[in-house]
Amino acid sequence: ESSRRRMSAEVAQVEPGNRDESAKSSSIASHGSASYYYAWGGQQPNSASKPSPQVLHTESTGPAARKRVTIEKYGWSDDGPVVKVYVSLDGVGSIPKERVSVEFSRAAADILVSDLGDKDHQLHLGDFTHPVDVGRCKFRISADRITITLQKADYKKDDLRWHDLLRKL
Repeated sequence: ESSRRRMSAEVAQVEPGNRDESAKSSSIASHGSASYYYAWGGQQPNSASKPSPQVLHTESTGPAARKRVTIEKYGWSDDGPVVKVYVSLDGVGSIPKERVSVEFSRAAADILVSDLGDKDHQLHLGDFTHPVDVGRCKFRISADRITITLQKADYKKDDLRWHDLLRKL
């Protein structure tokens, strides 16, 4: 009962216009830095005064990303010490050679043609039936075709014919 009297006495001493200020002060005094009002610097948050989000940094990605498509048309032939892969691609000879890249490994080749008809064209030839000599593989570009020459790694005259370009699953 005595605590009730003290509370009512405190409330009675607060002037009508300062009631909110007294509650803030009381909360900060009793809870210190854990007080809700302390975090707001003794002021209640106001949604109208909150800062709006701002863009701090944007990355420049250069030209708009081009659509990447898989090359569907290619053929191949076994020509003794080499295997030739013929990749059909309309207009490939009209772009700078720097936009055509072929990466070789002992068991695969990856072809990428950048920015041909506003698209990037790719072909992954993986898991050759036999290893190739990466250092002696090459490619040539003509009007509508890329010819890839794969040098057989273990070729001895007429003893290694490729019956399939890629291993079967």
